[in-house]
Amino acid sequence: MGTNTATIRIMIESTGMRKRAGWRELLDSIIRTRADRDRIAASIGINSVTLTRWASGESTPRPQNLRYLLSAIPVEYRESFQALLEEDQPALSFEEGAVDSTEYEIPFQLINTVLTTRETGSVHHVTWVIIHQVLQNALLQLDPQQLGVKITLIRCMPPGSDGKIHSLREEVGLGTPPWETSFEENRFFWGAETLVGYTVTTARMQQVSNVVAQPFSFSHYRTKHEVSAAACPILFHCRIAGCLLFTSTQVDYFQAGRSTLVQGYTSLIALALSEKDFYEHDLIQLEACPPPEEQREQIMSFRSRVIKLLEKAGTEHHVSNAQAEQMAWQQIEVALLQHPFHFD
Repeated sequence: MGTNTATIRIMIESTGMRKRAGWRELLDSIIRTRADRDRIAASIGINSVTLTRWASGESTPRPQNLRYLLSAIPVEYRESFQALLEEDQPALSFEEGAVDSTEYEIPFQLINTVLTTRETGSVHHVTWVIIHQVLQNALLQLDPQQLGVKITLIRCMPPGSDGKIHSLREEVGLGTPPWETSFEENRFFWGAETLVGYTVTTARMQQVSNVVAQPFSFSHYRTKHEVSAAACPILFHCRIAGCLLFTSTQVDYFQAGRSTLVQGYTSLIALALSEKDFYEHDLIQLEACPPPEEQREQIMSFRSRVIKLLEKAGTEHHVSNAQAEQMAWQQIEVALLQHPFHFD
């Protein structure tokens, strides 16, 4: 049950500060702790100082950033926060389909944050930090109404013994209901027969407007609730690292302006990766992989494989945990590519 607007008014009036708009006072009360302030700021793609200035009245966010802010604050405050916003800015619309001239522009604050992170972040953490910054903001901008969007980062597996790349693998993803918020544990493999496989093979963005009404050869990889999808290759100097997969519960969701956002956010993801993560296109020779349900047994063996590899290395050969994990994934890839299966 949402927080009552009248209760919120009493709370902010008790501060004695009536010069600011009500939504600013409520925001000030929400971001009192540094943890809340940093979390909300990161979700919108701004720094915490900017958020504090919005609350104090020193600066005013653009309409689209106000919509992002509404999605980023705790759910129990959203109804009251929206009412206070509409009272202060009657022209601002939160109806489905409401747009402004910046709706399909990636906020400069996010771009600046990504560039700053890349310049100053720890070499061991910068990739993870930028990927999550980008995915969180992409999700907020692409699905402000919480209709259901999922974004998955899918990377090329390192070349096999023949020097060629034969499969792709999920690494991380974020979603809005009906999908899970975060799904880092699945990590399925994708092959030539999938939408992402075709995207990486052609090095071009691919879209499917309605996978229900227009069945196609990638349909056995369709996840529950998926209606439309777009996959965009992650490129650097004409080399490829994988792709970003966008999935929606709505028909034809990634057309027009959203298509521009898909490409823009994929370009930002490229900044999170190092040069060694990108491969020459002539190395791509993807094979077919079993459907996810037939991969589960092998995927579940990942941790035990890592332990065995570390134990086997012992004191004779130094093998880091990261190296053991990569070797385990390569073992699983070989097993999957040799696994007999059929398409539905």
